[in-house]
Amino acid sequence: MSNSAPKGEPVPDPVIRLTGISKIFYTDEVETHALADVSLSFDAGDYVAISGPSGCGKSTLLSILGLLDTPNAGEYLLNGRSVANLGLTERARIRNREVGFIFQAFNLIGDLTVFENLSGGQQQRVAVARAVVGEPSILLADEPTGNLDSQNGTEVMDMLDSLHQGGATICMVTHDPRYADRAARSIHLFDGRIVSSAA
Repeated sequence: MSNSAPKGEPVPDPVIRLTGISKIFYTDEVETHALADVSLSFDAGDYVAISGPSGCGKSTLLSILGLLDTPNAGEYLLNGRSVANLGLTERARIRNREVGFIFQAFNLIGDLTVFENLSGGQQQRVAVARAVVGEPSILLADEPTGNLDSQNGTEVMDMLDSLHQGGATICMVTHDPRYADRAARSIHLFDGRIVSSAA
């Protein structure tokens, strides 16, 4: 989705702008370039699907977008504020206010009785509701249908579609082309780089 405003009015800044983001992991003197010079932006109300093979950097990108990790290089603006190099406490404060997460694993408290009788699809719908309750600036979904059968997966995707129609900004990682096609924009990663981006 491109920025647009009535003639004569200023164009709003993107909710998210990444410029030249790189992330390198170091293990036993081996460098793994998880992300290499990634630049992208999300406007308010965007619905973006990120896809690519395993190990291409999708989860790393989502971790940086969600302020769970920091890049080695590059600039990250969230609602116009530079957040790439903030400390752990400040990142957590902003994350709790600005970012909603939906994970493949539902991350619900397993020993509460109410959840013992919920199916996987019901648990994921609860996780979606939990992610949006604070009206975050952006909703990040990491394989939200990965643990579900096709019927429950479709129901969860219908929830995301409804949230998008209500104005939510959504960035979703998915391996399933059926679900990626529901997004307004698709980004494909390969070896830590964006190799295609299409609306």
